[in-house]
Amino acid sequence: MDGKEFKLTDHRIGYLPEERGMYSKFKVKDQLVYFAELRGATKKEAKRSMKKWAEEFWIDIYLDQKLETLSKGNQQKVQIAQAFICEPDILILDEPFSGLDPVNSKIFQDSLLNYIREDRIIIFSSHHIVPFPGKRNCKALCHNADVASRFSGFICRNLNHGDPYYT
Repeated sequence: MDGKEFKLTDHRIGYLPEERGMYSKFKVKDQLVYFAELRGATKKEAKRSMKKWAEEFWIDIYLDQKLETLSKGNQQKVQIAQAFICEPDILILDEPFSGLDPVNSKIFQDSLLNYIREDRIIIFSSHHIVPFPGKRNCKALCHNADVASRFSGFICRNLNHGDPYYT
C-alpha cells in the first residue's frame, strides 16, 4: 500500500457485515463501548468515541435502549457506528445502505466522503450500485474478484442489472 509492504497489524480495520453482528440485548451505548474496547481503546477513549459516532449517525437518543427495540434502520446505524468506532484506516462495508432511508443514507454518505478526504480506504460491497457522490475517488468496479471496469469518466454498467452508472 502506497509503495510499502502491507502489514495487517499496522492498520486498524472497521467492518460492517451484511447481517447483524451485534448483541440485541445490550444497550446501544454498552455495545459501542464494548466494540471500541475490543479494538484496544481504554474505557475513557471508548466512551468518547461512542459519543462521537452516536452523534454522527443520529443515534445518541437511543444510547440507553436495547438494540432489539430499535427499527431496522436504526439498528443498521448502530452497526455502522460500530464499524467507525476505532477510527479505522480501512473500512470494509458489506451492503451498508441496507435498511437506511434517504435521509440516513445521505448522512452515511457524508461520513464516507469525510473518510475519503482523510485518505482512508473504503472497500464497498453491494448488489446495487448506490448513487454515491464520492465515486470520483473510486478506482475500480469488481465482479467475481476481477476488475470489471476502471473508473475514469465513462459509463460502467451495473453488473447485475445492466443499468448505466455514470462516473
